[in-house]
Amino acid sequence: MNRQIILDTETTGLDFKTGHRVIEIGCVEIVNRKFTGNEYHTYINPERESDEGALRVHGLTTEFLSDKPKFSEIYEEFINFIKDAELLIHNAEFDIGFLDNEIKLVSKDLNPVENEVLKITDTLQIAREKHPGQRNSLDALVSRYEINGYDRELHGALLDSKILGDVYLSMTGGQSDLDFSNTEGNENNIDSSKDQIATRKKLKVIKVLKVKNEADINLYKQFESADYILFDTPGMEKSIKFPLKLIHKIPKKDNFGIAGSISINTIEEISKFGLGLCDLSSKLESVAGYKDHIKIKKFMNKLRNINENSSI
Repeated sequence: MNRQIILDTETTGLDFKTGHRVIEIGCVEIVNRKFTGNEYHTYINPERESDEGALRVHGLTTEFLSDKPKFSEIYEEFINFIKDAELLIHNAEFDIGFLDNEIKLVSKDLNPVENEVLKITDTLQIAREKHPGQRNSLDALVSRYEINGYDRELHGALLDSKILGDVYLSMTGGQSDLDFSNTEGNENNIDSSKDQIATRKKLKVIKVLKVKNEADINLYKQFESADYILFDTPGMEKSIKFPLKLIHKIPKKDNFGIAGSISINTIEEISKFGLGLCDLSSKLESVAGYKDHIKIKKFMNKLRNINENSSI
């Protein structure tokens, strides 16, 4: 039995290190890729007020939460629900950081979440691998995968978990995956996979290559049937700057691009290499996983000012 728990939280603010707390937990169970109807949901009294920005997101007032249980009171029930399951979380670092902090506040002798579950899977990382260079917030994925049937004005942990469950199933099974892993350089297999998807969904195919050295760059020759080739750094947890000594080894093609610490401070240097596209880094995010439109606007303005003829 493959038991998975989709988990989401709401909090009083963005950083538990500054005293912010968890105020809502929502969990939805999936077994063998089917919703079971088994759920866990609770509101929590954080014993403090929410930041104005957070309150606008979830709408859970101090008054509403004042008679709800404290985390210490729901801890055992919560752990029993998620125990030994695979947790699926969008931007897992955020939620797990908050939950582990809550657990430490109950007792430093208690295990962190990671030690209570089978494993933790970050659906944001899955989305970034499948859709490099695109917005991968939950709202963006709902639109991309045409997830319907949910009426949401405010964020809620249980509702967002249900939505994420539908998104996850669509990303990993509901949609056809283009798998280059078994092609072994066979151009016909790549063409067949690409044509099958493009015909059905009219999608563009992006092949991401993890680059550590020049040999990794030359792997693009096996995947030239893809619409785009994105050369990325090997790190996933943190953005790693793409080595400049390797960029000039990449052929200058409109459908070739790079990812890895591309920001307003590095674009002038990178634009000189004449690549056709780029994947913007976390330096253009205000919150992990969510690009800041103001930062992006400044980035684009600088890019235009650098060179109107730049192809990146």
